[in-house]
Amino acid sequence: GEEILALLNQSGGALEAQKLAKGYLNALKEGGREQGNRMVARSWGSKWSGVAQELYMNGLLGWTKTIFKNLIGTPTWMLYQLAEEVVAGSIGTVARLKRRAFGQAPSKEGVYIGQAVARVAGWANSFDDAWNVAWKTWKTEVPSDQQTKIDALSYRQLDSENLGIRPGSQIMGVVDAGDAVNTLGRLIRIPGRFLQSTDDFWKVFASRGELNSQAWQATANARHAGKSPQEALDDGLMVYLDPKSVGDATSAQAHYSTLTQDIGALGELTSKVQHMTWLGLPVGRMIIPFAKVPTNSVLITLGRNPVVQTLNHKAWADSLGKNGPAAQQTRLAQLAMGGAVMTSVVNLATNGRLTGGYPRDEAVAKTLPPGWQPYSMVFKSSREGYEWPKDADGDDLPLINN
Repeated sequence: GEEILALLNQSGGALEAQKLAKGYLNALKEGGREQGNRMVARSWGSKWSGVAQELYMNGLLGWTKTIFKNLIGTPTWMLYQLAEEVVAGSIGTVARLKRRAFGQAPSKEGVYIGQAVARVAGWANSFDDAWNVAWKTWKTEVPSDQQTKIDALSYRQLDSENLGIRPGSQIMGVVDAGDAVNTLGRLIRIPGRFLQSTDDFWKVFASRGELNSQAWQATANARHAGKSPQEALDDGLMVYLDPKSVGDATSAQAHYSTLTQDIGALGELTSKVQHMTWLGLPVGRMIIPFAKVPTNSVLITLGRNPVVQTLNHKAWADSLGKNGPAAQQTRLAQLAMGGAVMTSVVNLATNGRLTGGYPRDEAVAKTLPPGWQPYSMVFKSSREGYEWPKDADGDDLPLINN
């Protein structure tokens, strides 16, 4: 099913697998199994190329700033979505009050402010399970999510089984070669293991929060449909009793919150680039070491940009209510929050509180204060003798560089 397709994509795509199969059959006809084995080894790339990829990618993940961003990025994004849910619930509340004011029955579906409260309650009850899942992922190097398991297999290359080191092989007759390689691999993969464990930790939070949100929504929808309080409560409790009924929603939210949802055709394209080699070196992975998270970050950002979304037919359909009240309220909240963030960023940048890239003018670059960094928030120092860089008119330098 989907797992098999994902595994094929990790190895270059279904088309590459078909080519490999045909090539292997031809090699068997021409030179027997020995020739076939040689062909497979060449076609799937060098094992040591995979080891080089592992060293390179864990090196990227090992920077302190990268670790810090991975640690706080997901919870920050989840809190942002929570704010969107509150806005969407507020829009939904106004819409329902408006219908009542005009003597119309309120919509049976929509977003409710209470969903955000229920989501936070779900988060609060997730700590124990989240720690247990994260700890298991850290120890075993096997993520809890099936899709992520497949991704992880492609990164775990420095391993005795993968390198074909026979059990019992020794180095200088003392050290077990297999154990030595496995230990080295686990040490090198510490940054990747930390990222996987962190992702699994927050996936538990996201899925549990979504379960609570779905239960609240089922209860509220039942009440607005005219059911009694007890019947509405039963509808909500049924979500807890049968969590698989909303399994797609909870899984989607877990991937959405960690930016690991499937990117479709873009994923197939980036996979092909990532598997490019030159002289046995994994140049593809060096060009595009990671694909899903950066791509999803861009797509999600564009999806909340009011200007860009004027070109999106689905955004128009959602905003006009053609896809239902819940889609309308969610979309309007996303665009409202996105517009507010855009305005805030422009305001910060024009007032010198958000830096751009390094100035091209060397004279201006020399006036930058100590510790200045590109693309960062700016906080003025109160140190004695410290002067904020000025422009030619004597105003604070906004530090926006074209």
